[in-house]
Amino acid sequence: MTKIICIVLCSVHLLAMGISTLIAAYEIESILVTGVICTATGIISGISALVCGRWTLAAVGFMAPAIAASLVILENSSFHLGPQRAALPFTIIFLINQAIALPTMLVQLRLMLELNPQASRQITLRTLMISVTAFAVCSAIARLFLQSGHGRALLMTIALGLVGLTIVGLGLVVYSAIRSRRGTEELPEREANPEADAMESPFDD
Repeated sequence: MTKIICIVLCSVHLLAMGISTLIAAYEIESILVTGVICTATGIISGISALVCGRWTLAAVGFMAPAIAASLVILENSSFHLGPQRAALPFTIIFLINQAIALPTMLVQLRLMLELNPQASRQITLRTLMISVTAFAVCSAIARLFLQSGHGRALLMTIALGLVGLTIVGLGLVVYSAIRSRRGTEELPEREANPEADAMESPFDD
């Protein structure tokens, strides 16, 4: 049950981070609201990952709150850029954070749901390949809709691509969860009928 709660909370954090970054790329002032939401979801998901013993997942979860707090402190104490001048560098920082956190969290969530611990390398490579493909497709689609000359069209394209990647990645997590649940339900049946797994094909020599 603890693992399920951790997966749900991390998924919520990924969605919150993707939507917040997208909104920030369009209107940086929105970070006053979305930043608080991301900070809360990041802290909660990080704590849940610590409870499950997933240190990498916890570190990634705490990244967003740490970056948000650091930027607020630096802006108020040293930078004093204002909303217009801070929009570009802050959005770039958020995009870099999401680009690092998203595939890492997706891989970690897939690993939590895998019944076979020896398949970790295959899961990592498969998740990264699907992530790159999904990001490229979503970015290309977003680029078609952003040819209106928006001042930060490139950042919006990247942000939309990351949102699309988030949705595709979480879809894979849900699929893995369903498959893992079915495998768990079939395991007692296999243990009760070991002869069924040991039967050879009638076409074997």
